[in-house]
Amino acid sequence: MNLFKFTGNIKSFDTLEKGLENINLNSNDLIFTSQRIVKNYLKDSYKCNILCHDTYGQGEPSDRKIDAIKNELINIDFDRIIAIGGGSVLDIAKILSLKGNHRTLDYFQKKVAIKDQYPLIALPTTCGTGSEVTSITIAFIESLNTKMGLNHPALYPEIAMLIPELLDEIPFKVYMFSAIDALIHGIEAFLSPNSSIYTDLLAKESIEIILNTFKNLSTDTSNRKLLNTSEVLKASNLAGLAFGNAGVGAVHALSYPLGGKYHVPHGESNYLFLSEVLKTYKRLKPMGKISELEQVISETFNCSPNESFTKLNELLNQLIKKQPLRKYGMSSDEINSFSDLVIETQERLLKNNYAKLSIQDIKEIYNNLF
Repeated sequence: MNLFKFTGNIKSFDTLEKGLENINLNSNDLIFTSQRIVKNYLKDSYKCNILCHDTYGQGEPSDRKIDAIKNELINIDFDRIIAIGGGSVLDIAKILSLKGNHRTLDYFQKKVAIKDQYPLIALPTTCGTGSEVTSITIAFIESLNTKMGLNHPALYPEIAMLIPELLDEIPFKVYMFSAIDALIHGIEAFLSPNSSIYTDLLAKESIEIILNTFKNLSTDTSNRKLLNTSEVLKASNLAGLAFGNAGVGAVHALSYPLGGKYHVPHGESNYLFLSEVLKTYKRLKPMGKISELEQVISETFNCSPNESFTKLNELLNQLIKKQPLRKYGMSSDEINSFSDLVIETQERLLKNNYAKLSIQDIKEIYNNLF
């Protein structure tokens, strides 16, 4: 059993300017980012190629969007990719770094050889993705009408760079859903059957940082200092290292059909399923690692372990209210089809579940959240 793997380097700088100086940004580099980052952070003096993902459409990455960007790169001469953005930007950049001008779908279905060609430097602008330290990328596959994941060593960024300045203007809603996503990464990695002492240490630390931050933030959500973005960014990074090795499970697996069809942002769709998945795990396998997780969470809330999941759900709902699935457009008829789609397309994630979920368990989770 592999206990832990990460092939890149992790750096941290106060400002983007210092970070780009450190890597000797030059004219042979390609910065892949958003128009907002270009406007707010990139100087005119940076003489390099710049490509903005949002000129090819809004929202999370689809295979069609990635294919359009890949075709644009044929006309650009560059040696490295510097990706500055949220999970969507980093996930797209991972595909762009691969060798060959193949269809994105072919990579995800592993119909072509997956080899890296361009060194990738990843700078997250949210505190949730963890993508800067994983060999995983996610995309919406239009022909299948769901999100899929690809995990391959060639997708590891060469350098992960944490720049707190890039989170200075993060909107509260984006902050909350991305930080909750990081929390879920930590929780699912901690519960995974593939966890180890190394991933447990990282996951536990990330969970504690985020929960303590949320607890303080609940006293005054208008105080941006309480966002604690520098520490939560680190926590997201720790959770990324944890789930990059141990994997994530049912929370992500069940969220993908909803996020794919109704374009619910990744962190938000994961949040919808967290409490119900934990409740189901507890019912199916009450004795085991989940008891350790309850103990970790209970220490933050100063409550008994049996109360921990309830306290967690109450805190998250206080900070940002959870909506029923029907509010996103889902119909009751889709409970069955979404459940089938999870079984058909998310085997990679379901094998990381703390407890084995039957098709009936999955349908019950959807139904309870509908």
